[in-house]
Amino acid sequence: MSGTRSRGLTLTAEDDRREPDRGHEYETRATDRLTLFSDAVVAIAITLLAIDLPVPDGGNVSELWSQVRDNDGHYAAFLISFTAIAAAWSSHHDLFRYVNRTDARLRSLNMAWLFTIVITPFATRLLTASGHPTLDTHALRFGFYALIQLMESVALFAMLKHITAHSEAPDAPRPVVNSLGWQAWVPMAAFGLSIPFFFVVTYAWVFWFAVPIIVGRLRQLRHRAHSRPRTPNRRSTPEPPPVPRTPDRRSAAEARSPVPRTRKYPASNSSPSLPSRAFNFRNLTGPTCTEGRLYPALCSIGPVGFREGQPRGR
Repeated sequence: MSGTRSRGLTLTAEDDRREPDRGHEYETRATDRLTLFSDAVVAIAITLLAIDLPVPDGGNVSELWSQVRDNDGHYAAFLISFTAIAAAWSSHHDLFRYVNRTDARLRSLNMAWLFTIVITPFATRLLTASGHPTLDTHALRFGFYALIQLMESVALFAMLKHITAHSEAPDAPRPVVNSLGWQAWVPMAAFGLSIPFFFVVTYAWVFWFAVPIIVGRLRQLRHRAHSRPRTPNRRSTPEPPPVPRTPDRRSAAEARSPVPRTRKYPASNSSPSLPSRAFNFRNLTGPTCTEGRLYPALCSIGPVGFREGQPRGR
């Protein structure tokens, strides 16, 4: 039956009805089945860890605590494996939360990741095997456990790169993808560095705890440094330009005027009539001349000037 396809819908030629596209629904169903299957395998593997735990059966408190101390290695191995599987499942959950379709390559990588999860209980029992092994035997036991965890992180990182490269999780935020990358790299560094050191010392398992703690602390300090508001540097901040002062209107007007402006006061009756270009010393002191408080010698001189046509001498 011929027809035209639109985004998520199929338009048939017989009628104009819109039928939902089944392709997206099938992809979603396949992704959900893969996720549920993975969750079931992880649940079984994490349950098998607790089945092999030794049960203390002391008759009193001292015997009970004595057996607990004798089996402290089993309990420590259980906690380590439980934490490793829980962290792996958490990263897997964050990764597949945004996946909307799968392919054969992704299913193969997911099976490889599940293999490392299933084999973890066996590797945990290998850590707590009885006897007093030599350094080489100890390195093989602990090195095998570290290798399994290294393979688990590599498989998770490979799934992350495949999903981002083929756009199988287009809605995944970039910070989430970067965080998942860190969650894969930190176990790879912790367990990968410990493998060669197990052939030298027996306590190389310290890398399993030291590397995540150090990396986590450095990331916290880096996050605080980026989130802290930066204060501007006074030396680097340029000073604002000086605000220009508005010129004095009175002084500018006086500068443009060819004749200096003087305050005019009513002339005294005793002052003789002078030409318009006469200069009166009383204009310098104002009405204080009449009061006799300033420059009495100049006030006594009175008006001085020159007539037109006379030379301007000193």
